[in-house]
Amino acid sequence: GGAAAAASAASGGAGGGGQGKVVPTRILAPRAVKPKITPAASSGGSAAAPAAVAAAPQDGSGSTEGGMAAAAAAQAAREQGKKPLCPKGHQLKRYVVPDYGAGRTGTCDGCQRKVLTEEVVMDCRTCNWYLCNTCLPLETEDEMFDAIWRRYSEGKDRIGQDAIFRHTRETNPVDAPPSSWYTPTQYAEICSDLGTSPEEGISRQVLLAWYRRPGGGSIAKDFKTLFRSKGASAAAAK
Repeated sequence: GGAAAAASAASGGAGGGGQGKVVPTRILAPRAVKPKITPAASSGGSAAAPAAVAAAPQDGSGSTEGGMAAAAAAQAAREQGKKPLCPKGHQLKRYVVPDYGAGRTGTCDGCQRKVLTEEVVMDCRTCNWYLCNTCLPLETEDEMFDAIWRRYSEGKDRIGQDAIFRHTRETNPVDAPPSSWYTPTQYAEICSDLGTSPEEGISRQVLLAWYRRPGGGSIAKDFKTLFRSKGASAAAAK
């Protein structure tokens, strides 16, 4: 959940008279969209696959085990500062899954889950091989944190009470604290837990340290809640 919510929980729910802990962030369900891509058999017989849509990878990684191994290799390459590649060595690039009409679906070549129309994946068009955002996140953790920080800092060096309370509400869309929780006393408790003061505010480094400490928040989960959930602005994710 939000830093403010978890900070309060970490300090025993102090501030505001022990008004209770806030449970962790729950990611909103992805927006409902039409299925697409890999052709399925129609009621009148088998439909021919469009040239741009192969039903399965051509490298023997069609199984979940093989696909996850390939996804792990792509993720490892990214963590080493290299470009993620498909099993045949082509660079993966962002790709918006198109709508190929009713009765057609696409499948992640890593975990084998169905993907949705307009979902963004990391793709090799040459091989028609791609990984969903779970198998290979579109952004690194640093990029995700940068997006979160920009959302609340609005170009400033530090964020204050209003911004951290907004962070709490927006990263806990299902179970945000009640309105009575958002008080100057609660903000002072949050700052104390984060090792700062209300006068100093919360710096980028302080918020990042909270995310990375044991029991802190999850950058990936909060990013998905803020930028990949239903109702999130696609422009804000860029």
